[in-house]
Amino acid sequence: MYGGLITSIFVVGFSGIIAQTLLVRELLSIFEGNEFSLGIIFANWLLSETVGILFLSKKLEKKKEKVFLFVFIQCLFIISFLFSIFLLRYLRIIFGVPIGISFDISQIVISSIMVLFLPAFCHGCLYTYSAKLLEDTQQSVLLPISYAYIYELGGTMIGGVVFTFVLLKLFDSFTIVFIVAIINILAGILLSFYEIKDRRTTVLLTSISIFIFFSLFVGLPKKFEEKTNSVLWKNYNLVVSKNSIYGKISVTKQEHQYTFYFNSLPVFTIPVADITFIEEFVHIPFSLLEEKNKKQVLVLSGGVEGLISEIKKYKDVIIDYVELDPELIKITLSYVPQEFNNVNLYFTDIRYFVNKTQKVYDIVYIGIKEPKDLQINRIFTTEFFKILKNKIVGNGILVFTTPGSLVYLPKDLVVFNKIILETIKRFFNYVKVIPGDGYNIIICSNFDFEKNFSPQNVFEKLNRNNIVTKSLTKNYLEYRLQQNRSLQFLEKLNSIKLSSLNQDYNPQAVVYILRYWIGKVSKGKIGYNLFKFFTEPKNLTGMLTIILLSTIVIFFIIFLAKKNKKVFVLYSILTTGYTGMVLSLLLMFVFQIVYGYIYYLIAILTSAFMLGSALGCLIGTKLQRKLSLPLAEGLIIISLLFIGWMIKILTTIYNEVVIYILFFVMLIISSMIIGLQIPIFSKILYEEKQKLIETTGTVFAFDTLGGWIGGVLGGMFIFPLFGLKTSLVIIILLKFISLVFNYAKEKFI
Repeated sequence: MYGGLITSIFVVGFSGIIAQTLLVRELLSIFEGNEFSLGIIFANWLLSETVGILFLSKKLEKKKEKVFLFVFIQCLFIISFLFSIFLLRYLRIIFGVPIGISFDISQIVISSIMVLFLPAFCHGCLYTYSAKLLEDTQQSVLLPISYAYIYELGGTMIGGVVFTFVLLKLFDSFTIVFIVAIINILAGILLSFYEIKDRRTTVLLTSISIFIFFSLFVGLPKKFEEKTNSVLWKNYNLVVSKNSIYGKISVTKQEHQYTFYFNSLPVFTIPVADITFIEEFVHIPFSLLEEKNKKQVLVLSGGVEGLISEIKKYKDVIIDYVELDPELIKITLSYVPQEFNNVNLYFTDIRYFVNKTQKVYDIVYIGIKEPKDLQINRIFTTEFFKILKNKIVGNGILVFTTPGSLVYLPKDLVVFNKIILETIKRFFNYVKVIPGDGYNIIICSNFDFEKNFSPQNVFEKLNRNNIVTKSLTKNYLEYRLQQNRSLQFLEKLNSIKLSSLNQDYNPQAVVYILRYWIGKVSKGKIGYNLFKFFTEPKNLTGMLTIILLSTIVIFFIIFLAKKNKKVFVLYSILTTGYTGMVLSLLLMFVFQIVYGYIYYLIAILTSAFMLGSALGCLIGTKLQRKLSLPLAEGLIIISLLFIGWMIKILTTIYNEVVIYILFFVMLIISSMIIGLQIPIFSKILYEEKQKLIETTGTVFAFDTLGGWIGGVLGGMFIFPLFGLKTSLVIIILLKFISLVFNYAKEKFI
């Protein structure tokens, strides 16, 4: 039975990572790719697992059924996984959120719980029952907890690799679910050989097997995929739906117009949807360039929507085009191939291109309209502008847009624009804002172009170059370039006392643009009010200070009373769960900032973190009699300092292979120290109660509860608002409190 049991536990981990990652990817595409929703998604997965662990922990001590119950839960896991994919595709209908409109914060929380609860609950039950089954095969009562953890994490690691490099590239979502179902059925059959007399197991496995193979025979997974996609894109004529390493690309058709969506957000329309904006965006900045024979032009994303066509009206221009997601260019080529005639296309990441290119440009257009997530925000930070500045000639120009309004500018948009302008002014001496309805045009340079900036000059340049436009008449230019509008706009910005910069590891701009968009769709609702409260720095700072001080005071009182010593251990488990979740999220955020394709490698990153946890758990199991809890807490603090230092030096390394190696070293080391504590917690708590399942439940309940808090508080609020350094400092403070009181408990109580 032992071999079959190990295989089944391995399959639990293998299936769990595939289910989790597939559901996370699908949710991310529906939540418009916002990485901060990852904290809520992972937190709710952990919460659901915790409920499963606690539910089964209370019921297993006296249960006699073994194989049947395990296989029955496996079957429930498969069914719930399939149900969750269906539910995902209906979320927009259930919540009444059309394509192109953002889910608010409360909808993200509720919908992610709806989707994740059943499969995560079953997965938590399977882990707990794995430890129970292993108890009968081990001489030591403590080994089942650690070995169940190790075997499951082994499956998790392999599952992440298989999902990323095989399943994701070859199959759609529903086919992946059916493949996972087959693997679970085979594992169940192998395990059931040891209790062949249990007819219920045989009937259950046979029934599920018949359904799966019949479904594959008639092509049911493909039909499910097509049907649910048509539901998700109801009232749209969906012509393309494709996953890239950066996100999910969809294309809809209405008469002769194609709209391209990236993670459910419209990014551009062909033919041109807003010709007036395109003409302003191209020609007003271009008129400021000095006359020369050849002009080097760089377009960073958004070039398809008429931008490149408008630039081509000028003679002697050399255009280089890089898209945020290279797959977008490949798909667009099949619709408007003439758009890219005489254009140098680069199928690579924007930041990677700008870092590596040796060329310098006369004018650079950033076609991305606003940084609503980390993937886009990395194009609007001090780190990127510093590099981009060196790729523009001395009298060259950078042009981009920010959201704006000529009627009413909400405070969140004022703060957002202030942060972006303060950031860009660090690298360009002359910055001109042309306020507009919908979007402001920002023109930046290190030469004084304002002496040539006038409606008359723009109009004359257009005539001199024989440029024909539909909207840029002399009267319209005089109206559009009124000086008093710029002055009023700057006055609003100056009324805000704020000196924050938008940085890679402190993405201030994302916080306020999210507040603006969430406020547009859910202002006045509880979800928005909570999000606004927690994203006010003074509110979050005050709350965190109260929590830390209260913890210290309460622990000091308990210590003086010399009672409830167990509370120090439970606090340590809770903060370890918090540390593990926040660290994994922080490293995922860093990966997204450096590379931009977390959507593709999320399973590998999770698996690497799990590999480190498994190694740490294995080492902790071998050394649990020698390791003390204060020592383990000290190792976590040291590893956190090491991680902070490693992330800092990443920005000074330009070899991609070295960065990859260092990144995965950070993942494995940080998770290994986390995993090291699991056997220590198990040993301490088991020695008090002598109940295996209750001990397992307690350890993982507090661990996952800490992870849930870390996902919501650390991932959704602390990192976006305060940045990487503060996030790490808070973890260090939490673990230092644990170290001090657990050390004092061992020495003096």
